[in-house]
Parts: sequence; C-alpha cells; structure tokens
Amino acid sequence: MKKINAFKNVLLERTEHVMHLESDSAPSKVSVSQTLAKELEKDEALIVVKQISNHFGTHDFKVRAFVYDSLEARQKIEPKPKVKAAGGAS
Repeated sequence: MKKINAFKNVLLERTEHVMHLESDSAPSKVSVSQTLAKELEKDEALIVVKQISNHFGTHDFKVRAFVYDSLEARQKIEPKPKVKAAGGAS
C-alpha cells in the first residue's frame, strides 16, 4: 500500500487515509484493514474501511479508511449495524 493522503480530523478523533493498492483481484475490507493495521501499527478494531474503488480493467485500487484514536470515539461516530427482527417477515 502506498499512502496518497492523510488528514487528522481532530473534531471526530480520527485520521482519514487515502491509499493506493495494487492487487490482482478486488481486496476485501477485512484484508485491507488487516494490512493497514500492520502498516500503521494500530489495533484493527480502530480501523474502518469506507471505500475500495478502481477503474474497470485495472489492478489499481483506491482505498479510503478512517483510523480512530480510541474505541470510544469509533463507537460514538460510526453507525451501529441494524438488527434483524426475530421470526422474519410474515
């Protein structure tokens, strides 16, 4: 991964990263967050991968990710996953 841009957002207690990644296939958000955690020496729980995009036919990917300062800051800002209703639709 090659860093394109990094911006420290003090108000939201996070660093916003834009990275360039070369891969033969589309990387998953989990694999990108693991790689980013190793490179930045941060806990994987603090990293949220927002977007992975590329141009059709290329092996170049642009990754947007947020690295939070603390778990409390992430929980305060990031949306909670929706809970499915028990029993499903009738």
